[in-house]
Amino acid sequence: MAQDTLRQPVAVWLLTGFLGAGKTTTLNHLLKGPLFEGANVALLINEFGSMGVDGALVAPGDYSKYEINSGSIFCACTQAELLKALTTIADDRRIDHLIIEATGIAQTCDVERILALPVLAGAFDVRGNLCLVDAENFIRTAAFMQAVVAQVRWADALLINKTDLVDESQLTQLQEVLGSLNSRALQRLVTQGRLPEGFLGQLEHCPGPSHDADQRPEGIVTVSVQSRDIIDRTAFFETLRRLDREILRLKGNVRFAEGVCFVEKVHRSVSEKEACSDLGGETAFVVIGWGTSKEDLTSAFASCRLPGEV
Repeated sequence: MAQDTLRQPVAVWLLTGFLGAGKTTTLNHLLKGPLFEGANVALLINEFGSMGVDGALVAPGDYSKYEINSGSIFCACTQAELLKALTTIADDRRIDHLIIEATGIAQTCDVERILALPVLAGAFDVRGNLCLVDAENFIRTAAFMQAVVAQVRWADALLINKTDLVDESQLTQLQEVLGSLNSRALQRLVTQGRLPEGFLGQLEHCPGPSHDADQRPEGIVTVSVQSRDIIDRTAFFETLRRLDREILRLKGNVRFAEGVCFVEKVHRSVSEKEACSDLGGETAFVVIGWGTSKEDLTSAFASCRLPGEV
């Protein structure tokens, strides 16, 4: 990639946060905000699974979109894909901003090292690392998931989301915990991932300590389920209940006898809504598990299919 010394570097905005914290919702709000509306924006969507569910949930718009689904973009296992995407973005003279939505189990400590590689040097400028914090689930998750704590430590801003789901004493405790992990990051209380007006202009990026995030977090597995079979509703939700502790996240379309709907499981909360049309009219969902195996998850959901149905 030939560097253009007259061109301003592409402004980079990192969006992090654990599974279910609200990153994609926040991304959709950002894209409608004054900084990005009308600008030339590239999106790099990172998921920990072979099926791009998050990419399908991003609001339609006139921007370049790149998806990396084979692992965390800050892991050595995806570096070739990441470099290819970043080189393409850097070579596109139209791009003003790059928003990176990292997978929920990513550790973003290594972003400066990657962007400083000779092939990319000078092409990008990190403006802010925003971490979405799930007010309801952060403290219990942080106890066993290193990535949750790491994302907070390297953030420039902590957006405490879902504040309407906790009481004042829980919120106060959470803010104290977050302050002890990262005292320099700006904290803001938000609902539905909506940022205060002008908030991005208040950020000052401070690079965190670098280390090589060369492998996925221990114990994490991901399974993508695609099927034309009808799924037994009772068996499906019984499986979610039975595997409650093992399933960190589930999201995607499920084809029940009465029709297709979008099912989402975040920790112990399960919801249904209108199907995502970009995922098609059949069953297509991703499961992220912890303390289990791909084989067990695959078998559990395969048993929910109604025999003889297509």
